[in-house]
This record gives sequence, structure tokens and C-alpha cells, in this order.
Amino acid sequence: MSPLPYSSTSDPRFRDRFLDGARFHLLPDPATPEIVTVNGACPRCGHPLSHTFELYEPDDYGPEGGEEPIEIVLQCMCPDEHPGRPANRSTGCGAGWRVTLPTGQQ
Repeated sequence: MSPLPYSSTSDPRFRDRFLDGARFHLLPDPATPEIVTVNGACPRCGHPLSHTFELYEPDDYGPEGGEEPIEIVLQCMCPDEHPGRPANRSTGCGAGWRVTLPTGQQ
């Protein structure tokens, strides 16, 4: 099977595809996360991916913590080959999508 060509794209269905099987690790706790690790499979190419990043301004989650939804933008950063990938990109198939973090859950 030939590799999926690179295509800078987003699709509303990517969110649901990604969430089916994605795992979120929110530290120090789910109510007021500061560091997030997201593991799952790219909803376009299916390759595994893992993102770890810091959230900025964690005090902005609301007075009780976890009341305001936190939406993040993810993109495929798999190391697999995708023909046509731009020279300034070393990873990914070009897919991007948005998800809301499951904050406030234990």
C-alpha cells in the first residue's frame, strides 16, 4: 500500500475520529490542568501520535476550576512518509483538528 499523500486539511469529522481511542493525561489534575499529554491516532492517516504541551494562564478556567471548556488545536506530527510534504515540514500528513479537553473529570 502506498503512503497517503500530504494534504494540509481539516475536516469536522477528524475530531470524532480522533476522540475514539484518544487518551488525555492532565497534570497536576483534570480540574486545573497545566500540562497536557494527548495520545491517539491521526484521524486522517491513522499513524500514532503523541503531543505534550503546557497550557498558558491556567487561572482562567473559572472560579471553580474546570468550568470553562479548553479547546486545543492538534495536528498530525507522525514521522511516517507522506509524499508531497513541504520541505519546511519534517513530520505529519497535514491534518489538523480541534478538540475540547475533558477537564474537571477525575
